[in-house]
Amino acid sequence: MVCNVGSRHLLFLSCIAAVACACARPAYADAPSVSYELKMPQPANHVFDLTLHVSGLDRPQTTVAMPIWIPGYYSDDHYARNVQRFAAHDGSGKELAWHQDGDTAWSIDTKGVSDLVVSYGLFANRYGDIGTQLAEQRAEFNGAQIFLFVENPDGYPVAGPVTLHIQRPAGWTIESGLLAMQTAPDTFTAPSYDVLDDCPTIIGHDFKTAEFSVDGKPYHLVIDGPGTYRVDDLAATAKQLISSEVRMMGHAAYSQYWILFQTLAGGGMEHLNSTISGMPEYGWEHKHDPSDPQDFTAMSDFALTLAHEHFHSWNVKRIRPRVLGPFRYAQEVHTRRLDVAEGLTEYYMYVHGMRSGYEEPKAMYGQFADTIKTEELSPGRRWMSLGDLSWNTWWRNDDPNVPNGDYYDGAAAMALMLDLKIRHDTNDKHSLDDVMRYLFRDWEAKKQNEFISTGGTYGDDEIPAILEAATGDAETGRLFNEWWNTTTLPDWNTYLNYAGLELKKTAPKSTAPVLDLSTFQTGAPMGVGFRARGIKLASGIPSINPDQLMISRVESGGTAERAGLQVYDVLQSIDGAVVTGESLPGILALHRAGDTVNVSIVREGRVIVIPVVLVPAHVPTYSIEPIEKPSPAQRALRADFEEGRPFGT
Repeated sequence: MVCNVGSRHLLFLSCIAAVACACARPAYADAPSVSYELKMPQPANHVFDLTLHVSGLDRPQTTVAMPIWIPGYYSDDHYARNVQRFAAHDGSGKELAWHQDGDTAWSIDTKGVSDLVVSYGLFANRYGDIGTQLAEQRAEFNGAQIFLFVENPDGYPVAGPVTLHIQRPAGWTIESGLLAMQTAPDTFTAPSYDVLDDCPTIIGHDFKTAEFSVDGKPYHLVIDGPGTYRVDDLAATAKQLISSEVRMMGHAAYSQYWILFQTLAGGGMEHLNSTISGMPEYGWEHKHDPSDPQDFTAMSDFALTLAHEHFHSWNVKRIRPRVLGPFRYAQEVHTRRLDVAEGLTEYYMYVHGMRSGYEEPKAMYGQFADTIKTEELSPGRRWMSLGDLSWNTWWRNDDPNVPNGDYYDGAAAMALMLDLKIRHDTNDKHSLDDVMRYLFRDWEAKKQNEFISTGGTYGDDEIPAILEAATGDAETGRLFNEWWNTTTLPDWNTYLNYAGLELKKTAPKSTAPVLDLSTFQTGAPMGVGFRARGIKLASGIPSINPDQLMISRVESGGTAERAGLQVYDVLQSIDGAVVTGESLPGILALHRAGDTVNVSIVREGRVIVIPVVLVPAHVPTYSIEPIEKPSPAQRALRADFEEGRPFGT
């Protein structure tokens, strides 16, 4: 049933009575219905007023809980710490006895009570990390940070649709994937608590917006915050990238999609029919160079972040490890296959940067060369497999070298090898694209609505069998186990050669003095190298200087590591000279290898000066180049890979 209320947004109302949970659940005596009211009476106080209404209860004790994590951001954050003024009443207003159960749940005496009303305040002032905020000029919330859920004995939220009514300040507008589920003015009905949680929402005024369509579906681009960007240019780039991804997958699963970006913030997160990410405020005057793999302009920050997060609308939101939905919000949910959910998404971020025409193949191959360099030089990858890194993502290691072996770029490099292997073994009839489409078809075959399906899932050990089923290539399953579940790295050139390519390592042309580390330009407030790869900053501070340098890798055993420099440190100066991406080579050229310089860095908001010994340049440059005389088969395979052919086999 389609309800047309207004012209800007297509309004979607699912047949609620037919909506069921995505996974089988134990049966309970009651099937309570749930709704929420969200008010913002004094925005400047940063406190949302929320009311949870539950009817149809038949249980002596009812537990309501706040998630400890957000799907897509695998970190214990215990959002219950922001709950204020908790109270519980029955339908007639009688106060009910309750006690807090641990630090995330409240147990309420509901014996003989069929209607429950829980009211609470939620302090929210986390603007800057795509968090939840209420302020004088705007509001933003991510569902898992704000909505208590009624918990069943199995730990899951009660099944069934949930309704949200938002009372917004006069003159403020709502931008959210919830608009696809609008049932009345400012009222939205989601088919489950999981879907409600998966619709980040911004409310305010003076948003910059643009509309476009891809494959007949509407897209809403919304920018929250000031900046020197041009929203029409952003919309054109977004359409270019999304069109490429939709072409590969056949079609999008959602009915419409919201692209939410905010300036003066960092990070990025995927959702079922939307994404919310941060982007630079400044730096938009720098022109994008499609041939440069190190192009960290503001537009590339926007483009690659969007390419990554939008591809997640298939991979991890619908194609996913089986434990990632429905969700247990009150406990860590571990899987070894975030390296597939995130790593293959990272792979297709690079691929669609090229296939869309936003970047040239030269730039994409340069980016993959950098991922291979990271795999070979990162200390963490010498003792942790991609699966290990995936499983342990919840536990931040104090060793700053461990994030260097991340499962984003590592799995992206492996995915390129696997893709070329599949194409070679099947005479270029199949590719890794077919694996994505195979799982998406399974999701579609078992879907209950545009958000919920029992298909498209896999266990930690099932990818090899899926690879064979989708492509007919059993050998790739063995290689998956070797590359993803051990620390063994591929013989890169064996697989690159299938496409007439080779990995080259070029020694430095001089022995000029260098710091024993790698950096990248942060951008404003942080660069695509960290945001698009999903790395969570543990330290450092945002910067409005797009040329400022942040440490991305410290060479194991080198002088910088021994001196105490760490990943995420932001370089400020060397011997008093201000460090930027442009000035650093000239500053170093004034010294000799063996000299000790005073390096000023910012770490966790503090300025620290550390003496560091300069060393001769020694780390080779990695590149992926065409071989001199490729065969016709090699040329054809490379061309098909770059164009995404064949489609839909």
